[in-house]
Amino acid sequence: MMMSERDDSGKVIYVESPTVLENIILKVAYLMRRAGDKKQLVLVDSINSLALHNDAKMLSEFLHVLISSLSPKEAYPVVLATKESMRPEIAEMLALVCDQVVELSGPE
Repeated sequence: MMMSERDDSGKVIYVESPTVLENIILKVAYLMRRAGDKKQLVLVDSINSLALHNDAKMLSEFLHVLISSLSPKEAYPVVLATKESMRPEIAEMLALVCDQVVELSGPE
């Protein structure tokens, strides 16, 4: 996150580096434990940024592990991506990992 204020509420955790995907999984697991039985929404913004710093195979494995770890906890994962800047292999990987794709567009 650049050029804006950080949320210090404790409900948002920022990652130090987009190349250390294991830390993201560990931090999500920590937040899930801390939240207890509350309904959870895990927002990954943006998969395009992670794709710049990681190869497609590593990113695919990361998303599979993250999403499969959220299913038993009934957490709802949301992955944000920008179609215009997405490589074809990332789009294919998202199609395999995501249950539903919602395309948003602005005024033409």
